[in-house]
Amino acid sequence: MGVVRVFDCRTVDQHKKWVMNGEVERVIWDHFNPYCCLASTDQGQVQYIDVRKDSVPVWTLSAHTEAVTGLAMSTQCPGCISTVSQDKVLKVWDIAGDSPQFVCERDVKLGVLQTLVACPDAPFVVCMGGDKSGDNMKVLDIRDSAQVRSRFGKRQLQNPLKTAEFGFATADEAEPGEDMETEAAISLGSMTLASGETVQVKSSAPVSGGAISKFKKKDKGKKKKKEF
Repeated sequence: MGVVRVFDCRTVDQHKKWVMNGEVERVIWDHFNPYCCLASTDQGQVQYIDVRKDSVPVWTLSAHTEAVTGLAMSTQCPGCISTVSQDKVLKVWDIAGDSPQFVCERDVKLGVLQTLVACPDAPFVVCMGGDKSGDNMKVLDIRDSAQVRSRFGKRQLQNPLKTAEFGFATADEAEPGEDMETEAAISLGSMTLASGETVQVKSSAPVSGGAISKFKKKDKGKKKKKEF
């Protein structure tokens, strides 16, 4: 079992610890909630920890079928996180509520995925790397997914890390809805989660190719790009 520790650098040997369900792969702070962090494990889980509490994690999410090797939070869109795994899939989640909600997934065709980083200036752009020879890195705008646009398009953006300003209050302002022709989000049914419970999320949605776009209004004369 892995362990997450939080240290108070002002006091020697002063720390708290939480035992994880597996070896720890990645740990990131929730910069929208400075008392909380997320940890991923080799068992395909993501756990959310409130460092003010000494008990079990707030929630445990069964995110992937294999080790979660990459974990990234949007720098400016509250609740938007992405995960990648040795199962070769990128997934997007919404953790703004009391329990995590699945948004979409994509096989990015980079082989076994090893890492994931969020762009500090563009809140919906991520970069990931895999072990596929000759094609092992990809930069992706997750707004190429209709489900991401539907879920986060109207969410008010913030900038707690003081990175370069995005220039728009919401993603929909950056790319108006009438140009995007947003599809209805996939209905996943209700999901409840008590403190410390584990949630299994299953997706039956087909995954297709997509293209990276910049944060600007589309040229209506251009061919419409494919969705996730």
